[in-house]
Amino acid sequence: MTYLIFYISGLFYVLGLTFSIYPFLHQKRSILQIIILLCVYSILYFLISQTILIFEQSVLIYVLTILLDWLMMSWLYGKLEKWIMFYTTFYLCQYLIVFSIITQVLRTVHLQPILFVSLLANVIIVVEIKILNQYHMMADYKLVQEHELIYDLINFLMISIVYIFYSFKGSSLQSRYIIFIYLLLMSLWIYLLMIMSRSFCLAKEKAELKVMNMYNQNVEDYVMRYMQSHEQIRKLRHDLKNHLFILKNLDNTQQIHEYLDQLSSNMPLLLENQETLSGNPYIDACLNIKKQTYPEVKFQWDLQVQDLNMPCTDLCSLLFNLLDNGATAAMKVQGSVELQMIYNQGNLLINVSNDCYEEPDFTSHEDNHGYGLKIIHEIVYKYKGAIEMRYTDHKLYVEICLEV
Repeated sequence: MTYLIFYISGLFYVLGLTFSIYPFLHQKRSILQIIILLCVYSILYFLISQTILIFEQSVLIYVLTILLDWLMMSWLYGKLEKWIMFYTTFYLCQYLIVFSIITQVLRTVHLQPILFVSLLANVIIVVEIKILNQYHMMADYKLVQEHELIYDLINFLMISIVYIFYSFKGSSLQSRYIIFIYLLLMSLWIYLLMIMSRSFCLAKEKAELKVMNMYNQNVEDYVMRYMQSHEQIRKLRHDLKNHLFILKNLDNTQQIHEYLDQLSSNMPLLLENQETLSGNPYIDACLNIKKQTYPEVKFQWDLQVQDLNMPCTDLCSLLFNLLDNGATAAMKVQGSVELQMIYNQGNLLINVSNDCYEEPDFTSHEDNHGYGLKIIHEIVYKYKGAIEMRYTDHKLYVEICLEV
């Protein structure tokens, strides 16, 4: 009967751990696989803990529990990753603290049913982790992946402190002081994790902001240089009659060659045919640049932007990123990019679609793709707009509405 009680107590722990940590892994396993794993793991957990208890080696219980929890959740994830250990050790340490608090409370009333204590402790921790995650007080798994060593060290340090305190607290210490110390340790621990995560987030946002500012500045400089070159071409075309008249009146071939050399040296580098697509110089500049950058991609436009008055920096950054993302995907499948822009009574509607074989991973920052999407969202937010992205039949659709 005693062994059954200890086994069920361990099963409660395994169930609580899986229910709390599995959502952070972003993986899908069948219900049957999870049930089989839980049964096998709870038996293994029970056998190892009981064997070690016989020799009174409690430290080994903690060490093996940490390893077993990590291996089990890694199996659910499908890959051994050190960052998973942060979540498993977080749950274990919470369990040690909450279990001790409940035990101290029940000791005052001379009641300590182990099954009730274990069940209550796991329920409290599951609810606690859900609340922490809901209010963004739990470390995001991306941050844990990037700084896994620091997060794991913090948890191991906390487990060591709890173990040392539990081993040497002494019988003379009153229950209310023990409870207070446990609560203080848990609060300080969670607060430290929150501060650390916030610090990492601020550093990451600062780095991303720097990249976005550099990108926006490069876009603005690029478009301005393009428009200056385009203006030079327009002036050259305007003066073409004068140049032809001069050439006709030159006396010899040498003079004609010298004049042509001088004329060609003053020509801008961008001599491709420039189309007037919308009537808006900034939109036309962006579209012509992208046509030159991605010659293998077929572009189609539907532009109704008469009287559009939007700051050139935001307009160019938005179009550059939308077209870059679409053309990069379309280029891989020899596909096309379609752009529709409609401006009417202060509302700007932008629809972009492009061919692609599979749905893009918008979390990746490879080739600044993730930063580009972040810039798009920032501009949409700035103009109190809305954005919707959907992937259907090997096509990605991006729909944006802005108040301009």
